[in-house]
Amino acid sequence: FINFCILYNRRAFDAALARHVDLAELSGRRLTLMMIDLDHFKAVNDCYGHPAGDALLVATANQLIRALPRKTDFLSRFGGEEFAVIVFDVPQDSEAKLTQAVLNKIEEMQVEYEGHQIQITCSIGYASLAPGETAHDLVKRADKALYAAKESGRNCVKSAQTIIVGKGDIF
Repeated sequence: FINFCILYNRRAFDAALARHVDLAELSGRRLTLMMIDLDHFKAVNDCYGHPAGDALLVATANQLIRALPRKTDFLSRFGGEEFAVIVFDVPQDSEAKLTQAVLNKIEEMQVEYEGHQIQITCSIGYASLAPGETAHDLVKRADKALYAAKESGRNCVKSAQTIIVGKGDIF
């Protein structure tokens, strides 16, 4: 038996992010985008089959919903084994704690599939909306932070604010 949840798709994410960016600019509220990618997901499909991978995606979505209980948090599938989360009003000093809590929730998850216990980790990159920034730019920065997490060995969180991109430029 697989539990399921309702998860937004990429098209809904794109529309929601555009609205959230506009709202953040008008209201002055802090907007944070998390990009979450399951580590070594292809190995799950290769070892256990695509139905096992599907079960893992459903379990991950449910676990993310548990980790992000506020009704204002927007969770969607971004593509493949990647998820995106839009959150409002998380103080800057709490962003790292929130993303680490999400990472821990995924790490503690165990999915039983046809007698196998499947576990997986994730990598998370996040960025907060900068003044005058577009939704596209925010996604790009969060995605760069995600790739920095993957390059750092996976199963970790990276903030776009801590990534140095060039001669002293921090984004």
